[in-house]
Amino acid sequence: MSILNKINEILFLADPLRTACVENKLEDEYVEEAIAINHLIDMDATDLEIEVVVKTVFDKFFWDNCLDEETSAELSKDIQLILAKA
Repeated sequence: MSILNKINEILFLADPLRTACVENKLEDEYVEEAIAINHLIDMDATDLEIEVVVKTVFDKFFWDNCLDEETSAELSKDIQLILAKA
């Protein structure tokens, strides 16, 4: 599975904006955000750097501060783990 697909899976399973994508099996709900995040992160990015990217992407695609601190931190940690394994 590619890094892009893994990022998309993380976003899909977390459903950070509570769109009910898991319940409705909308696996592509966050694919555009996953693409943007994938393009903006470096393979050796830290959790904090990834968190800035995640927040920036979601702010751009949705509205400012749409993700709370806990959610963006959890997403960033999960993304950093897949980068470390790549």
